[in-house]
Amino acid sequence: MADFTFHHGGVSVPDLEAAIDWYRHVLGFEVEKRFFIEAANAKAAMVRKGPLRFELFEVAGAAPLPEDRRHPPSDLKTHGNKHVAFCVDDLEAFLIEMEGK
Repeated sequence: MADFTFHHGGVSVPDLEAAIDWYRHVLGFEVEKRFFIEAANAKAAMVRKGPLRFELFEVAGAAPLPEDRRHPPSDLKTHGNKHVAFCVDDLEAFLIEMEGK
């Protein structure tokens, strides 16, 4: 079997600049590069924190997330991506820090 490692995850967002700001100020990511994806009519940015990368997309004319996808127990009943998980040393301290941002 071929060997591979994680490279990045992709997230469609309604406002690229707001998403970059959130990833930067709340989670400490930095912009690695910005680009345009012509075939999707999408502004995009790769944000990175250490080895972890996310590709953020703002696609012109994209539909907002349907209401039933906003509630995790309901969303689990729809196939597709569900979440990403981060490992932290102290969950309680991390949650307190996130609540303050």
